[in-house]
Amino acid sequence: MFHRRKNLKGLLFFNILHFNVGLIVIAFIAMTTLSIIITHENARKSELTLMKNISDGMKKRQNELIEVAEDISITIGEGFISKDKEQIYLSKMKLNREYIKSIIIFDKDGNIKNRDYDSIGIKNNLLEGIEYTSLGENGENAFFYGDGKEIKFYYAIKDSSGMIVEYILFNIDFDHILKLDMDNYEYFLLNEELNLIYSQEMISLGEHQYKKINEAREDNNRYIYHNEFQKAYFSGYIDKLSNSNLYLVIEHNISKEILFSGWIIYIIIIVLVVVATAIILSFKIFNIIKDYLSILRTLLEEVEKGNYNFKIPEKYQMKEWKMEFDNIISMARKIDERERQLSMFNNELMEAHNSVEIMYKKLQANDIEKRNQFIEVISSMLNLIELKDKYTAGHSVAVTKYSSIIAREMNVKYGYKIDEEKLIVGSILHDIGKIGIYGDVLNKPSKLTQEEMEIIKGHPKNGADALADINDFETEYSIIKYHHEKYDGSGYPEGLKGDEIPIEARVVCVADAFDAMTSSRPYRKAMDIDLAIKELINSKEVQFDPKVVDITVTLIKMNKLKIDDDRINE
Repeated sequence: MFHRRKNLKGLLFFNILHFNVGLIVIAFIAMTTLSIIITHENARKSELTLMKNISDGMKKRQNELIEVAEDISITIGEGFISKDKEQIYLSKMKLNREYIKSIIIFDKDGNIKNRDYDSIGIKNNLLEGIEYTSLGENGENAFFYGDGKEIKFYYAIKDSSGMIVEYILFNIDFDHILKLDMDNYEYFLLNEELNLIYSQEMISLGEHQYKKINEAREDNNRYIYHNEFQKAYFSGYIDKLSNSNLYLVIEHNISKEILFSGWIIYIIIIVLVVVATAIILSFKIFNIIKDYLSILRTLLEEVEKGNYNFKIPEKYQMKEWKMEFDNIISMARKIDERERQLSMFNNELMEAHNSVEIMYKKLQANDIEKRNQFIEVISSMLNLIELKDKYTAGHSVAVTKYSSIIAREMNVKYGYKIDEEKLIVGSILHDIGKIGIYGDVLNKPSKLTQEEMEIIKGHPKNGADALADINDFETEYSIIKYHHEKYDGSGYPEGLKGDEIPIEARVVCVADAFDAMTSSRPYRKAMDIDLAIKELINSKEVQFDPKVVDITVTLIKMNKLKIDDDRINE
């Protein structure tokens, strides 16, 4: 039935509409139910915490009132103050206790024996307030009592035999008895008849609210109801305060929490519905696509055979797929034509390749011939130097060998990009400038004069200038000219410093010095290798690049850079 749709969008829309829409309705019902349950449970935890805090606060105030009552009993009963000062004393006991409105002392017949100044207007006999007469029946000395107008605290004074002889009455201002953060919560007091004794705000209990509170008192102390006047849901908790005839009720408006948690649950359920829809649709679409892939495979097999007139079965004539099938057939025809053209081009390319290969071999032969000629020229130059200074020829070969080993290590292990072939040529020619220096200066066994030293210092620049016109000779030129520059800038001919000195020249500088120290001269013997290593290390960052020295020392210690015996013994 799915194949009757003539385009893919219509097919997908058709499947979505026929999916079980009832899941959305179920999600809404579940949202409402779960949100009320979860919110009611969260409110229960908060209400229990608040109930404990209020009960603890009431207990604390009760203990304070008992301490005040005991002080009054002892002070007045034992006669520590005169009769005319008792009223002043009672008034002072109220100071800093703003929750005490008045203090009255009376006997068991209700006759007032003393009072503070704020109680002067009260009648002299309290017999009609018989609520205190039950005090002491259960061993209690004190209790809170609400009579519909105000909250009172009674304390019984007993004689040595345990008989009650007097009472102390505290009229309580409940607005000051507790100081709690009751954000979003309301609490009020009811007596045993569930008459409202105290509330934070002037409220009256609704019929439905009264019914729920009464049921909760008889059951599990918890209730929830809908306030028609405020159009909101309230969660409540009722519990009887100890040593009193009062019930404490806490209520919390949970409408916002229900809405918030409800939307979260609703979103979760919607996501689950969407995922379920996607899974079911994916199976349906998978079967549809599988059928079309089968047709596509058949089409490709026919095209591979050269059959470009293959007809798609009528039931698979969906707009999007038919267009793609037509494109495949059209593309196959173009590819076939292109293959014929490429076959012709391939023959032409093969002929061109053969011609290029012949030309490359001729050029390669010319390069080899030029390189051999260049090496012959370099050898001739070395022969010219050797005519004046036999040491220089052996020295250049050794420096070239050491420089090549150091440069290869720096390239392979440390990522440098030194052109080793150019380094070899520059190393061989680094002392070419000595051709113009007299032999008696080069071979002088004693200390050179200042003038002779200046002549020797001129050989790097003279050698470089002599070869300056050679093309593509910049690296070799820099080695010849700067191999006597020092890392701290105190070298010659230009006093370059640090990285200003080309890296190739810094390598040759270390190799040049190492060979000079470890080879014999007419005026001294070769230096011990360990001592030469020490000299290299001591001259780091002064004469030599520290990195080049470290690599050189490592190569020597690993026996990768060896000194030829003829350099030590010559």
